[in-house]
Amino acid sequence: MKTTKFRLALALAILGIFAALVLARYAQLAFNAENAGDASIDESGERGSIVDRNGRALAMDVPKYDISVWRPSTKADTFRQELPDLAKLLGIPASAIASRYEDGSQNYFYIAKRISAEAAKPLIEAKKTGKFQGVQADEISGRLYPEGKLASHLIGFTGEGNAGLDGIEVKYENELKPKPRKASDGTGRLLDASRKAPRGDTVTLSIDANLQFMIEDVIGDAVKANGAEAAFAIAMDVRTGEILAYVGEPGFDLNNYASYDIEKRRDLLSLYSYEPGSVFKIFSMASILDMGAITKKTIFDCDGAYRRTLPSGEKIVIKDLGVYGKQNYAGVLAHSSNAGVGYASDRVSEDDLYARLKSFGFGMK
Repeated sequence: MKTTKFRLALALAILGIFAALVLARYAQLAFNAENAGDASIDESGERGSIVDRNGRALAMDVPKYDISVWRPSTKADTFRQELPDLAKLLGIPASAIASRYEDGSQNYFYIAKRISAEAAKPLIEAKKTGKFQGVQADEISGRLYPEGKLASHLIGFTGEGNAGLDGIEVKYENELKPKPRKASDGTGRLLDASRKAPRGDTVTLSIDANLQFMIEDVIGDAVKANGAEAAFAIAMDVRTGEILAYVGEPGFDLNNYASYDIEKRRDLLSLYSYEPGSVFKIFSMASILDMGAITKKTIFDCDGAYRRTLPSGEKIVIKDLGVYGKQNYAGVLAHSSNAGVGYASDRVSEDDLYARLKSFGFGMK
């Protein structure tokens, strides 16, 4: 009888322990589902591409390599002996590597970062023969700009960690950067760590690479011919407002941006305000017409220049490209006559014209 009671008590104890374990596991899973279901890790992955309106790649990720040295895996005499060959393969001064190695303050240090797969290939092949012990070539994703300097001020570039530093690269950093990879599922179970982080999104620009190239070529020639410091041009689709070309000359090679002075990398077109020029004559004339100061039949003497004497006594002369004679509203615009628009603007006050232009939305974002 005692034996039966003992066995029954033992069975109940085991059942109780099992129930406790089940409840504990259920509580853990519930906690994980609530708190770790979206657990993710940030890691190096492939950055999204930047393409033109036709899908032509302007910025893309390609395999690149970081070259480093792990001192404990090297043999000092052998490393020093092989150093000239290592420097030659990487195209960097042997002294630069030697100083880092002989310093001894760091066991791990980089000797080259983000070099192309082509540049790293000789080193990788040499390591297969047993050379360069302690030298590591780690594959990473790095940026390539296949069109070089095309739209350089607009596209921008990436820096350390392949993060955007300028232009579209930094403006759309959140879209372009690799997405965080989930570390666990809804139950808290770890996912396959070998999976790559999801690729960043592709950013499609409104510019046309072919048109961009042609305008850059023309503007570049004009800068050289006139000894100008810089020149700019924007091409817009007037029906949609889309920017088809965004040109700033001189540009710079995005693949070697660090070799250019920071002043030459500045996007002056976006930093400064510029007079709108002749395209603004349409709005000026429309405003003056709308205010009733002129009609479509008003005649202006487009004698080759607009002349005006300011209250201060200063004389202003704005010349036309030619003498167009007597012109009505349509003729002034057809010839883009500075004289005609100038004389029309004399019929309204500066404050009234400014207020009317603001009603078009000018001066506001």
